[in-house]
Amino acid sequence: MWLVTGFVLVLILAHSARFLRGARRLRPRLRRIELAF
Repeated sequence: MWLVTGFVLVLILAHSARFLRGARRLRPRLRRIELAF
């Protein structure tokens, strides 16, 4: 169970990291949202 949950968390983190990087390049507004959080 721990291995599966850890693997899923890694996939989510990797996907979110790619999305945030792409969002930073395309839309500077998301930077403000990230700083807010």
